Amino acid sequence: MNILAGLRDKLRFIERHYAAASGRFVRPSEKIEDHEEPFEPPPFDPETDNCDEPPFLEEWQEASESLNIESQAALKLVQGALRNYLSPFVDLYKVPLTGKGKNWLEKYKKHFLDVFSM
Repeated sequence: MNILAGLRDKLRFIERHYAAASGRFVRPSEKIEDHEEPFEPPPFDPETDNCDEPPFLEEWQEASESLNIESQAALKLVQGALRNYLSPFVDLYKVPLTGKGKNWLEKYKKHFLDVFSM
């Protein structure tokens, strides 16, 4: 099995999934910012309107938070795909992963530099 092809397929899937999932939250934010239907600001009424808060703030914040969650999920999937790509190389050469680092990617980087640098 070509593990690079597997990584590419997984990353393409994550990209397609993120585009499909995030579109649901990007479009309402854009409509709010552009004052498009159904997010056209109502006529200003000085007696009832709160001047400190723009119209549709709650909807915009909800869409923004949802987009943030989708982004975090996509990044977690990319991280998993990269780890799944790198770990077979460690297994293939039967050299245990002993690199030290602040995070998993730095550990792999140091491991490969130690094992394969001349």
